[in-house]
Amino acid sequence: YAATVDLTPGEHATGGLLLFYNEKAYAGIVVENGTAAAVLAGERLAATPLPPGAKCALRIANRCGRAELAVSLDGRQTWHQLVGDLDVAGLHHNRYGGFLALRVALLAAGRGTSHFNRFDYQNKHIAARCP
Repeated sequence: YAATVDLTPGEHATGGLLLFYNEKAYAGIVVENGTAAAVLAGERLAATPLPPGAKCALRIANRCGRAELAVSLDGRQTWHQLVGDLDVAGLHHNRYGGFLALRVALLAAGRGTSHFNRFDYQNKHIAARCP
């Protein structure tokens, strides 16, 4: 599946698009302080600077437990890949308990405001069965 959202980050705010299991087990893209960063359970994996006040689009594609994290600054025409092959298959109940599911989440935190538009979810991105 793939999820995409347009984000306008506010001053003093954090916004993002995640694959979320619980507060210890998540992966995704976090935008704050003029930077879009790929994260895995709080660890920053890769980052790219954003122009001040820039709107951006965030995309996560999860294919067979392997996630691609990307950001676009031009209205979803060109994508900058932050991480191309992130293992998210281990974010499940056998390791973290709770019998939850890895699910798509929007992140809004901080003192400011983040605006989200055009959320899209598609499950057609998996063309072949997972091994």
